[in-house]
Amino acid sequence: MTGLARLGVTVPQHAVSRVERRGVLTIPVFFGAVIGIERAVARKRAWSYIVPAASGRAGIALVAGAPVAFAQALLLLASIASLIGNAQILREQSALHLWVLMLGAGCWLFGTLVWLVTSDPLREGAVSVCITRALLDGNGLLRHLILLGD
Repeated sequence: MTGLARLGVTVPQHAVSRVERRGVLTIPVFFGAVIGIERAVARKRAWSYIVPAASGRAGIALVAGAPVAFAQALLLLASIASLIGNAQILREQSALHLWVLMLGAGCWLFGTLVWLVTSDPLREGAVSVCITRALLDGNGLLRHLILLGD
């Protein structure tokens, strides 16, 4: 939204004033929703859709100007559900890329807890970089490196 405001497009003031939440919107909200949908479809369990639904709603809440505590609660719910889902997958099949996904879910939960305790979205965004690496780079890059080693 800040980019649109710089171009002269009229955007809600609360969206522009919350530029520090860009990391939160990018990492746990966007990737939580996108990767959460992928994992939910793969799991074929209705409760798995809690992750993308809660992540997406948290993003909408942040952009719409809802209380931050509401978005934090949604992201906490999403990160716990992601951790539980990844633990169930690991119980069924243990593979390196699945452990990396589990690490990413743990980092997501940790980052959300840091944000809850410190009320500092920049710290949460910094901690959540671990999520990006583990969920995106980790899954694809690690698998690629393993294949190169064969």
